[in-house]
Amino acid sequence: MESSKGKSIATLILGIASIVLSWGYGIPGIIAGIIGLVLGNKALPLAEANGEPTKMAKIGRTLSIVGLILGIVLFVVYLGCTICTVCLGTGSEALSNLNN
Repeated sequence: MESSKGKSIATLILGIASIVLSWGYGIPGIIAGIIGLVLGNKALPLAEANGEPTKMAKIGRTLSIVGLILGIVLFVVYLGCTICTVCLGTGSEALSNLNN
């Protein structure tokens, strides 16, 4: 029988990484969250079938979901800020408009 311990540990690490990496424009957190979620969905039934503890896989899967949602929200916020900055203009022309 295949052990689920390695997949559970990887899921937990990816869940934590997805939350940490979400702050870097969201994309790395989204990627880590998706991989952690897929791996967690594979590890959980395997652990249950083998009678192994499922706590690590459940926590990792939950952290992956949180990191995925956080990454998506922050990506949308960063994208919105970028669009607003481009639309409003930057540089000396925008600064001169503020002074007037």
